[in-house]
Amino acid sequence: MTLDERSPARQPMVWGGAAAPHGLGATFNTMIRMPRRAAAVLVATAMAIAACTGSGGDRTADKKLITTPYELLDGGTSTLTTLAGQPVLVNFFAKWCAPCVAEMPALEQLHQEYADRVTFIGFSTQESPEDARALIALTKVSYPIARDPDGQLSLAFGAIGMPFTALLRSDGSIAARHTGALTADSLRDMIDKAFF
Repeated sequence: MTLDERSPARQPMVWGGAAAPHGLGATFNTMIRMPRRAAAVLVATAMAIAACTGSGGDRTADKKLITTPYELLDGGTSTLTTLAGQPVLVNFFAKWCAPCVAEMPALEQLHQEYADRVTFIGFSTQESPEDARALIALTKVSYPIARDPDGQLSLAFGAIGMPFTALLRSDGSIAARHTGALTADSLRDMIDKAFF
């Protein structure tokens, strides 16, 4: 029996007692190197996207006023410009999004706490009016809910996932935004930092 004096990393991989002919089969080195390269590319891509979009966490935004129309649950359309002159919390959610549904009690709690100082509005994103009404009945939220049926309003905010929450200054510009579920404490902190 002769020993293969090549590096262990260069020895052919053996499956079921048979190895592929030299040069045709995978080696241990290539089996390890390829996932590392793929992982490196994946990490670099994710970092680039995060740098460009600011995904996750609190973000401050530009002074852009968002005028994209949305649908009211009882019919008709409106824009956020109708709420100018007061701080506004905007929350995008969907009935199928478990973190969205889980954060709604915290939103309702803060809506009650800040009722005289901050206007809350929720947007059912890419869902039917019936789905939005069903979620309102389930969660018992009392703040207004509207629809973003084609997702254009959430895109105007730069939302990359749900739940997505944005705080608008009284001039309509974005003070802060956050992707992901918020607790009552983290939401309170976000509101206080942005407005008070």
